[in-house]
Amino acid sequence: MAQRIDIFTDKERYERKLSHLVRKGYFLADLHVHTTRSDGIASPQKVIANAAKKGIHVAISDHNKAVDFGALTNNEKKRVIPAIEARTSEGVDILAFFYKAEELEKFYRTKIMPRKITPCETSIPLKGLISMLSVEKCLICIPHCTTPNSVRRKNFVKTYKLLGKDLLKKINLFEAFNSASNKTINHEAVRMAKKLGKPIAVGSDAHTPKAIGNAINYCKASSTNEFLNQLAKGKTAMIAIRTPYIQARVLPLGMFAWMKIKGILGLKN
Repeated sequence: MAQRIDIFTDKERYERKLSHLVRKGYFLADLHVHTTRSDGIASPQKVIANAAKKGIHVAISDHNKAVDFGALTNNEKKRVIPAIEARTSEGVDILAFFYKAEELEKFYRTKIMPRKITPCETSIPLKGLISMLSVEKCLICIPHCTTPNSVRRKNFVKTYKLLGKDLLKKINLFEAFNSASNKTINHEAVRMAKKLGKPIAVGSDAHTPKAIGNAINYCKASSTNEFLNQLAKGKTAMIAIRTPYIQARVLPLGMFAWMKIKGILGLKN
C-alpha cells in the first residue's frame, strides 16, 4: 500500500471514513496520545475505552513516562501500542514505539527515570537518546519537528545535523501530520521526511478524549507487531483531521502548568 494522507475538514465525513475502514477490517492506530500520566486530561483507561468505541488502537505516548501495563486488563492491553515521548536536554521530543511492553517499561525504568529532571524534561542529549533507542526493538519517530522554537528549547530541525549520518539512519519515521499543529509545522515535517528519505506517519497528539483518533495510520495487519513492521516499511495509509484549537491547546494548558509546578517542586512521577 502506497503512503498517502487523506486530510479532512468535515468531521462527519472523517468519521464515516473511519467507520468504513473499521468495517473493512484494517488495523487502525493513533500513534500520539497523552493521558493524565503526563499532560492529558483523560486517564489511560478512559483513553483506551474511547479508542475501543472507535475501533482503533492507541500509542499512549506520555512525556517521559511509560504506560503502567500492570494496571490494565487484558482487553485494554490489546488496544495499546507501547510507546513513550521522551524529551532531550535540548528540548527535542522523540516518539518511540516498542514491540513489547516489558521492553518499554525496562527502557523507561533504566534509561529515562534516572535522567529525569522534571516530569517533562531529561538530561539526555539528542545524540544520546537516539543512540539508546537504536539498540532497542522499537521504531524511532520524530514528531512536530519544528516545535518548539525558543531560546530555552530547540527543535529537531535546528539540531538534527548534530546527529551525523550514522545516527540519522537510525530514525525510522517522521510525524508528517500532527492534528494539534498548524500547516506550516506539518509541511516542514513532510519536507524533512523527504529530505532524509524516511517514511511518514500521523498522530493526533491528543490531550483530550474528543481528539483521540483525529489522525489514523492503517494497513492490513493481524497484530501490533505486524502493524509496526508495515509502518517501518512505509506501507501504511493515513487519514487525519485538524483538532479544534480549544481541544488541541487551550484545555491541556492546565495540565501542562501542573506538570511545570510538579517540576519546580521536584516531583518526578
